Amino acid sequence: MTRRLLATLGAALAFLLAPVPGAPQEEAPKPPQDPMKERTEKHKADVVRLRGLEFSKPVTVGVYSKKELVDFLKAEFEKELPKEKGERYQRGYAKFGLIPKDLDLHEAYMELFGSSIAGFYHPKTKELRLVRAGEEEDADAKLAKAMGLDMEAITIVHELTHAAQDQNFELSTLPLEDETNDDLIMALKAVIEGDASAVGWKYQFPGRQFDLVIGGINKTYQSGMLPGKAGKLPAYLRLNLTFPYGHGTDFVIQYLKGTKGELKDATKLFRDWPLSTEQILHPKRYYEERDNPTLVSLPDAAKTLGGGWKETFNNVHGEFCVQLILREFRSDRLDEAAVRLAAEGWDGDRYVVVERDGKPGEDGKKTIETAYVWFSTWDSEKDAEQFMAAYAAALQQKYEAPRKEDAAGDRVEMETPEGRVLAERRGADVLVLDGFSPEAIGKAEAFWKGAAKKEMTGFERLLKFVCDKDGVKKAFSGKCPKCGEELRFDDPDAKPKRREY
Repeated sequence: MTRRLLATLGAALAFLLAPVPGAPQEEAPKPPQDPMKERTEKHKADVVRLRGLEFSKPVTVGVYSKKELVDFLKAEFEKELPKEKGERYQRGYAKFGLIPKDLDLHEAYMELFGSSIAGFYHPKTKELRLVRAGEEEDADAKLAKAMGLDMEAITIVHELTHAAQDQNFELSTLPLEDETNDDLIMALKAVIEGDASAVGWKYQFPGRQFDLVIGGINKTYQSGMLPGKAGKLPAYLRLNLTFPYGHGTDFVIQYLKGTKGELKDATKLFRDWPLSTEQILHPKRYYEERDNPTLVSLPDAAKTLGGGWKETFNNVHGEFCVQLILREFRSDRLDEAAVRLAAEGWDGDRYVVVERDGKPGEDGKKTIETAYVWFSTWDSEKDAEQFMAAYAAALQQKYEAPRKEDAAGDRVEMETPEGRVLAERRGADVLVLDGFSPEAIGKAEAFWKGAAKKEMTGFERLLKFVCDKDGVKKAFSGKCPKCGEELRFDDPDAKPKRREY
């Protein structure tokens, strides 16, 4: 707030010193510009030089205290994830064993976002928001400075790259708020953040230095290490946050090496996007022999199950999240090598979390039963067998309950305090029902018959720009291809209009 006060006093002083009529005219002194804004303007040339993206318009820069940025993110987050919705997600993730049942998900996300924030680019407001220079440094910032790292410059170059991405590729039209395919969103974010991270680190480490250090930097992000209280949060939350930076940067670099390209050639990724975390984790499955994911759809779970069950949300885990699920239940039978092997054959999945009112607890309070249906498909029968064996071991570790299985290990059933569990493999597909009554488990055949699969070759982009004269609608801003008039930005709060990308 100090600089805002100084700016106000500066404007008042300029008025008091305004030239008197008839007196010699002198140029009024310009109010001092925030040094962060000055640095940002200078670093635009570095982004153009390193990344090859031009800025088509000025970049709005806002300088705030760290608290102001955290408060802004908190307000945005509360709009997207109100309390009741957050509680549903918390129960669903806990049912899969990804987070503790008593974790306050809202508070955890706030800790994640505020743990090491230095700035961000906001695609909706088109503003680059930076932490004001001179804020109190934490231990990590002091260590970076001692190592000769200019984290302020790296941050500015990184966020300016986002602004250039947005101006050239219209990031606001990406389906980043789609709540039915987290795996796709993670892949898109991996390109966006991986590209910007590569540019930022390339600025700090020019030439051969970059090649020598980037591997270690990526591994640090891939480990999910975070400062302070955020570092003690569940691995699922930490690793999902750091995935786009560690694995995303590694993907961009491996792609450029594999295609013999330079950093400027990362533009191709923004025109032909990877569609899954599988492609991010295994870049050759993107640029060498394309392995597109299979999009799975399931029949209406509430209608199929009956019994008062209601769907709360459905989504896609993807290869990376399958790894995280299995890691939560590692044992002698399920070590790290087995986890990676079991997840590598992923080809597509869809899960549905359902809930219904349970019996009142001992304190008389209302309880909620949470369960899920999870259908996954794999590259081959062998891959499905490996996953089935790994997930059966995970379930054993999760519930520590007796299990019944057929001789081939293709059908496993367990009776647990949280309901019955069924895991079954048929060919290259695996179906899991977890937390149901025997009657609901008996509906498994309906999910087998109703599941549908198709190759995913692209995604829909939001249509945000329209032409008032010719009615032309485009995802990208610019001029109408018919009449040449400037396209008008459509109301972002209106019902989104979509097209196949």
